[in-house]
Amino acid sequence: MTAMPTIDDAATRHVARVAQQAAWRLGHTWIGAEHLLFAASAGLDRTGETLRAAGLTPRPVWRLIEQLVGVGRWAVDRDALAAIGIDVDEVLSAAGMPSGIAPMRGSGRRPRRHRHLPLNAVATRCLLAAATPGGSSASMTSTAAVARAVIHDDSRTVELLLQRCHVDRPGLSQALHRIARR
Repeated sequence: MTAMPTIDDAATRHVARVAQQAAWRLGHTWIGAEHLLFAASAGLDRTGETLRAAGLTPRPVWRLIEQLVGVGRWAVDRDALAAIGIDVDEVLSAAGMPSGIAPMRGSGRRPRRHRHLPLNAVATRCLLAAATPGGSSASMTSTAAVARAVIHDDSRTVELLLQRCHVDRPGLSQALHRIARR
């Protein structure tokens, strides 16, 4: 897990703050790509409108995060486990449980609040991929670039979320690319 990079763009900084607040409300101890996607979908800008038009509306995205990741101490960072070779869906299948859901749900105990939650590796990759080409690696172009980086990443959690929301990934990518170029 890494610290939040410095973000120069005010709109992107707002998305990062909303993502952190969402992670806190869910009782998660990290900020993942799923939190960034939720925050971007809740935005009042063109990126948020585009994500909602593609089927990524905040309430269903929130519910899917609860289902796929879990809540509180039962939350599972699928992407962090995949990075060390553990496929949560394979573990669930071996245990006779349906794949694509968090193994347990419950409020659990919320983590102690610190100034910032750490980013998982996927969220870090997404923020860095959205960085301004040729500029500082921490200077962000726009929320559209962040959202596009999230939907292009190989995150299992985001992949399941996009599938369950029936998102046309290539079409959404093109729409976000047009917004980010402006």
